[in-house]
Order: sequence, then structure tokens, then C-alpha cells
Amino acid sequence: MDYVSWIHSKAGHNKIFLPFAAKILLNAEEKIILQKRADKRVWNISGEIMELSFFS
Repeated sequence: MDYVSWIHSKAGHNKIFLPFAAKILLNAEEKIILQKRADKRVWNISGEIMELSFFS
């Protein structure tokens, strides 16, 4: 179960607040640098979702 599905399983179908930040990094050749996600084994831009526990 992904994070958003897990939150909806706890909060129902109420709106949820998920602050998200992403960045695009370029190397010296101006190629985009990606990171490989360990959980889904796919390549993505670097980013982060702030968990609700951060605010408590």
C-alpha cells in the first residue's frame, strides 16, 4: 500500500494535506540526475513528502 492510500485508509475520503518538494539536479553536462527509488525500483527526480508526524 502506498503512502497516500494508507493515509486515506485512516482519514477516509476527507481532503488531506501533503506538502511535497522536488528538485531537478543537472550535472556538468546539463543532464538531469535521477534517483532510483528503493521501494518501487523506478527512476524519479529527487523529492520528498513530509509525513504528518513531522507536524506533531
